[in-house]
Amino acid sequence: MAAATNWVISVFAGRIMDTGRDPVPTIRSAQRTGAQVLWASVREPYNIRQAEEAGCAIVTIPPAIFEKYLAW
Repeated sequence: MAAATNWVISVFAGRIMDTGRDPVPTIRSAQRTGAQVLWASVREPYNIRQAEEAGCAIVTIPPAIFEKYLAW
């Protein structure tokens, strides 16, 4: 598959976690397309670290969660 460098794939990782599944395999699958991957639907500060470790290019973070992350 050709690299989609101008594309962004938004994975609603929080929603995936709501179903009891790990979102990282979905993130990894999206990364194989060559697109930038966005970790959406952060539910807790630890998700920011997960997104970073998974190599996400973009993470959408609610202000209250970001404040907790900074204090963590």
